[in-house]
Amino acid sequence: MKTIAVDFDRVLHSYERGWHDGTIYGTLVPGADEALRTLMAKHAVYVLTTRRPLGDVARWICWATGIPTAVMSDTPEREPWPYVVQRRRFWDVPHILLVTDRKLPFVALIDDRAIPFTGCWPQALAALNDLIARKDTAMTDPAQRLARIAALCDDTDLTAEQKVEAIQAAVTGLADLEHRAPRSAGDLETK
Repeated sequence: MKTIAVDFDRVLHSYERGWHDGTIYGTLVPGADEALRTLMAKHAVYVLTTRRPLGDVARWICWATGIPTAVMSDTPEREPWPYVVQRRRFWDVPHILLVTDRKLPFVALIDDRAIPFTGCWPQALAALNDLIARKDTAMTDPAQRLARIAALCDDTDLTAEQKVEAIQAAVTGLADLEHRAPRSAGDLETK
């Protein structure tokens, strides 16, 4: 049986507000539950995360997907989840999704920030530069910010106050972009 590792934020958890205060506030990424079930039908699967406590991540995944979860932790007494497994060198248990902060051996990692390495550093560095450029564009593109505002309005997990705060931050970003954006070809000239 092969093992597959899956990142948590932006792969399973929507992560609209970034790390925020460390709480898990978002929704399940569309298609994530079906994908996990498909993977788990053929492979051992674990979720790799830096969030603490790990039991909160396991509880959220179980609640959002109905998939049985367990936690591997060095401090099981601190985990708010009843299914804690002892530390292992491998994860090869079918039909139970492990949540851990340890990078265990795997054949593949599904991650929104991964850069594939094929033995060629120039190719990996070019892929990294492309990823950074896309992220910079997403942060400065008004259309991306407007899409984020629309998503925040539709988020049923946020309180009205949280929505207002997040939308104000996004709108401030739009105003900053508008202020910095050139208005004509003449504005692009160097003074």
